[in-house]
Amino acid sequence: MNVGRKIVFVVAGVILLFVPFASTVSGFINEALAQSAAPAPAGPAFEVTSIKPNHTANPREFIQFPAGRLTATAVTTKTLIQFAYNLQDFQISAGPNWVGANRYDVDAKEDESTARALQNSTPFQRADQIRLLLQALLADRFALKLTHQYKEVPTYALVVAKDGPKLSQTTLMEPEGSSAAQGQSPKGPRIGITGRGQINGTGVPVNLLAELLSRQLGRRVVDKTGLSGNYDFTLQWTPDETQPQAPSASEGDAARLSSSSPAPASADASLFTALQEQLGLRLESQRGSVDVVVIDHIEEPSPN
Repeated sequence: MNVGRKIVFVVAGVILLFVPFASTVSGFINEALAQSAAPAPAGPAFEVTSIKPNHTANPREFIQFPAGRLTATAVTTKTLIQFAYNLQDFQISAGPNWVGANRYDVDAKEDESTARALQNSTPFQRADQIRLLLQALLADRFALKLTHQYKEVPTYALVVAKDGPKLSQTTLMEPEGSSAAQGQSPKGPRIGITGRGQINGTGVPVNLLAELLSRQLGRRVVDKTGLSGNYDFTLQWTPDETQPQAPSASEGDAARLSSSSPAPASADASLFTALQEQLGLRLESQRGSVDVVVIDHIEEPSPN
């Protein structure tokens, strides 16, 4: 994706804003993706789907899934694939040029039984279901067929630094009488990304922090800290503008991203140094297996 593009995700009233030089939030890469050419697993599909070309100049991509439906504005097919399969940009291979160039507006409605079943689900559970529905949509309307492959590539391990972690247990609390207190959808972690140089986290598990770092570095980061629980933190650094980025649609569904001015000039450390000095964590280079999807077949959808 071009670093100058903006992507916004809205889930159950929670907004995710992707800004220039900022990567997406994240979430968790599915380690159990099947290595088959099947375009999508058998399962439920959207009841009604509309797909129309979007020719807006300098568009901002939006994906929303409020109760009962999915709407996407000015999205590329590659963005839809990234979100549907919870992948980063570098995990998608092959396919014609239009996959990352042509933009579409998508409006898809769940059937009533599926919508009812998801009424009390958490944001993460709802995201999982939406992904399955979107996989079916891509197979039906785009004739998408994928092959999953695992490749050995350079990765990072996120570990605790010598002097121990400097993370604070979260102060994020559910207000009394909230839906979460009543066993319904709880609040998820809250994440703010300011340009490429600052991440603010509230109620964030370390494995989600690893995913955020992965998207900043364009390389898979695996959580090997052994830390459990959710944490509040601020991480500031001077971005390396030569570092490749891998923005994508991912598990930011329970998070909230905001953007403002660039990170403060005082944040003059590299990401590696800032991570160790500010959070008591460090990155170790290693090699690991990463899921890569190869687009075997895809067709432009007929508008409707």
